[in-house]
Amino acid sequence: MIRKLLLWASENPWMVRRLPRRRFVRKAVRRFLPGEGREAALVAAEGLAKRRLGAVFTLLGENVETPEEVEAVAQEYLALLSDISTRGLDAEISVKLTQFGFDLDRARAVLDVSRLAKAAKEAGSYLWIDMEGTTYLRGTLACFREILETGSEAGLCIQAYLRSKGSGNG
Repeated sequence: MIRKLLLWASENPWMVRRLPRRRFVRKAVRRFLPGEGREAALVAAEGLAKRRLGAVFTLLGENVETPEEVEAVAQEYLALLSDISTRGLDAEISVKLTQFGFDLDRARAVLDVSRLAKAAKEAGSYLWIDMEGTTYLRGTLACFREILETGSEAGLCIQAYLRSKGSGNG
């Protein structure tokens, strides 16, 4: 019940615009989302590093609609990897295939994520691919295999409550 409510709230435009402004919401999520920008996340990771804890960064959002949005996401992750390397952080990135245009051009998404995985390795980091939901299960697994076949190193995050029934996309 609570899961359904949270998912509904995360997809409701009115809630998305208004809830983050509420102090109680900011306080509740601060542990998981220390801020709204790259710098806030990097500062939080530096704080974790002082306690010998690593960090995983992910950009919120999914299902981009244009190649320009895909490029903007890729550039943001590349800048983040540069910052991770420059600051010497024990940190990794976690991406969603739909942020790289999985719904627009699957082959291009595989290529872009493969390149990003190689950039992560060069930066002394690592790339994880998020499982986005049941409808993307088979497609994500297929893309993950293709990414590994390019020689890139990556990991796959699988949701504990993921169901395989009716999983399409590939």
